[in-house]
Amino acid sequence: MSEGTALLVIDMQVGLVADAYRGDEVVTTISTLLGKARSSGTPVVYLQHESDEFEPLKRGTPIWQIHPDIAPAEGESARLRLVLPDAAAARA
Repeated sequence: MSEGTALLVIDMQVGLVADAYRGDEVVTTISTLLGKARSSGTPVVYLQHESDEFEPLKRGTPIWQIHPDIAPAEGESARLRLVLPDAAAARA
């Protein structure tokens, strides 16, 4: 990947992926991209939404965790928790 870029993985929690349309295909595609990013030294950033009002997004629960097939590797510490309804709202 190009210098100055990063791979951003957004809202790929177990509880959100489980019933998502073509969820398995999306996980496979992200897994491929993660392999390329990691092998090239490209930073990987995870954005993980959390909410006490929606069960799949309740922080700390098993279904809130990033899907195990695409979970952060050891040493990947760039993990941002989002508590607003969407990432764009955080810029306002």
